[in-house]
Amino acid sequence: MTAIVGFSAFFGLTLMFLGCAVATGLAARRKLHLVSVGCAVASEVIRVIRDDGLLEHSKVMGERLRQGLLEIADASPHVGQVRGRGLLQGVELVTDKGSLTPLAGAASRLTGLAHDRNLMIYSCPTPLHDTVIEAVMLAPPLNLDEADVDEIVNRFGDAVAGLAL
Repeated sequence: MTAIVGFSAFFGLTLMFLGCAVATGLAARRKLHLVSVGCAVASEVIRVIRDDGLLEHSKVMGERLRQGLLEIADASPHVGQVRGRGLLQGVELVTDKGSLTPLAGAASRLTGLAHDRNLMIYSCPTPLHDTVIEAVMLAPPLNLDEADVDEIVNRFGDAVAGLAL
């Protein structure tokens, strides 16, 4: 998992630096050289993704992740739907699968349960008219391997099981 954290931190810091560089350069109309540096960093990130085959790899690992999440959904009364593409997957949390009624507060509770298991997921409650769709998002790094995906699925499954308690 060290490689996952390392790449994730590198990628996140790269995007943060790029965003800061663009905001600083364009908003203040000075220090435009930061935009050049940010673009160079972004270009290098794109090169690594292309040359290391991370896009194709993420498709394969994403399918493995999705299958694991679908198995959790089949076993849990609180997982309504699993949606996503590649390694970016969303899970809708419901009171029952028939009506897909959102399970109030479940996204933040599940996020806490996942964090207790050293798994980072994102709480994504989404207002829709007079209701709030309770959902969480999984977005692991592109360079994880099969063992990492299996560990994520196991930890997520344990966290979902904790919702029923």
